[in-house]
Amino acid sequence: MRVLAITKIFPNAAEPLSAPFNRQQFAALARRCDLEVMATIPWFPGAGLISRWSSAGRLAQVPRHELIAGIPVSHPRTLFVPRLAHGAWGPLYAASIVPAVRRHRGKVDVVLGSWAYPDGFAAVIAARLLGVPCVVKLHGSDINVMAKLREQEDVSFLYITHDIASARYVSDRLMVMYAGHIVEAGPTEAVLANPKHPYTQLLLSAVPDPRAPLAVDAETDRGEPPKVINPTAGCRFRERCPLAIDTCSHVTPLPRLLGSAHTAACHVAEADPSMPAAVG
Repeated sequence: MRVLAITKIFPNAAEPLSAPFNRQQFAALARRCDLEVMATIPWFPGAGLISRWSSAGRLAQVPRHELIAGIPVSHPRTLFVPRLAHGAWGPLYAASIVPAVRRHRGKVDVVLGSWAYPDGFAAVIAARLLGVPCVVKLHGSDINVMAKLREQEDVSFLYITHDIASARYVSDRLMVMYAGHIVEAGPTEAVLANPKHPYTQLLLSAVPDPRAPLAVDAETDRGEPPKVINPTAGCRFRERCPLAIDTCSHVTPLPRLLGSAHTAACHVAEADPSMPAAVG
């Protein structure tokens, strides 16, 4: 797979020790695919003249191309006007890299943006120009940006995370997966406030949330990880589930409607009292 990563958070000749986390992640990715990093440099006319006093000035001296941790890295300049409205940064950033992006037509399978704004914004536009999918890798502070875009710009996100509590701030619906299966799904607030599946309960018991106090009786996590390659019949969570019954060992549970638009794939999960009783 050929990946083009777009980010302003990456080491360069002027700042070789910056962004160690991105450098480590991209080096690991480069061992598994053909990766090129487009590490952008903010620029404005005359930036090089103030290199002694400004970080933008120091970055103006960065070469156009480098090899960092064995990864080919290009440094296209992106127009950045100090004190200009933050909302203009993304369009200026995207427009600045268009010539460099076009040179990758037919040479890239996926575009990866690291940081929601402006990098992710520009990565989405770049992917559209190249006719390939786009993935945006988010960082903690991007939660606020995502929430703002969702509310003000009517933007939709597919947010994938290991931090279930953070889902409240950016999502309307939540799906909880275990070993490749969706074990619970429903409106975010309903799932977090009234989790039906024991795995969801386990996740939330490890992440106390003052906005949704929970009384979870599940025991401490136990058992072995599930077999995800050629699994046997039955619930994949059964070896770790404190509520498992004999049926769980040989019957794979299917999603059941247990609340308003709220489902769980569990033999022992209980429906809301307002739900009609199952027939048969």
